[in-house]
Amino acid sequence: MPVRLPQATGLYTCPSCASRSAPRSFSISASQLALGPESPRYMDIPQAPQQTLPDKTRLKGILPVPRNVFAGQDPKAPLKVDQATKEPSRPQSHNDPRSIWKERMAASRRKNLKEGLNALQHRRVKSDEYMATRATLRQQEREARLHRPEREDERLTAPSVDSNLLSLLQKGPLQDPNKEARLADMRQRHALKQAARQEDRQDALHSLYVNARDFIVNDAQLSTAIDKAFGTVADPRSFGNYGASVWDNKPSAPSSIVDMLNSATARGVRGGALNQSTMNKDTALTAARVRRMAAELTGGQLPSKSSF
Repeated sequence: MPVRLPQATGLYTCPSCASRSAPRSFSISASQLALGPESPRYMDIPQAPQQTLPDKTRLKGILPVPRNVFAGQDPKAPLKVDQATKEPSRPQSHNDPRSIWKERMAASRRKNLKEGLNALQHRRVKSDEYMATRATLRQQEREARLHRPEREDERLTAPSVDSNLLSLLQKGPLQDPNKEARLADMRQRHALKQAARQEDRQDALHSLYVNARDFIVNDAQLSTAIDKAFGTVADPRSFGNYGASVWDNKPSAPSSIVDMLNSATARGVRGGALNQSTMNKDTALTAARVRRMAAELTGGQLPSKSSF
């Protein structure tokens, strides 16, 4: 990069005139007056000479994939090319130019076939050796990396592991001295769960057996149940003061939480819940409680009231 000389604003000086008019310096280095600190040439740093690397030879095209001419035989075995390139049994007439040309073409084909097969054999053997060598090197590198000792920095920065625990983990599973007691406890808990499950199943079967007498299994029982619930045509059932249908009941305000709580605790009734249960033994709530207590005491579900 040529050194620019400082110029005054608004003035232009020819570079050749400026160089002739400038006084000669005693230094042989270029003047850096026109280069600012942001310039890469502000400091004189010696540069290495440009290196010229030889260009890589570019191979045009690629070799095609050859046919497998060694199927069923060893590629390193000598080729039997003589059977495919037999010489003519009788000489051709040298007087006919066409016969001479045919003989020359046949010799060229025999030569090309021999050279092609030999080249394919050499290429196959070379590629097999390269693949085997590469596989061997990779296997050796893998084994070396697999069995190489631990580096010092890895050993010093690894988390602390007890040597005894490490030896146990390397030899096999950890020893469990309380294994038999733990297994016995697990067997006992499993047996208790199975017994509870069997008891629940028997209870369910007993409840099903008790309630089976009320099941409707034919048309006659269905007709009887319908007549009992809704009455017959001649004698229909009456639902209180609202006629022959329960849907004739006029809607009223639902019970509040306070009313339901007072009904459950019998507030306002002398004697409380015990007095109420004594006076109203035939109520549905008291009957359900008594039946539940009897079922718990007898160990089985009691039949419904309609079964008697």
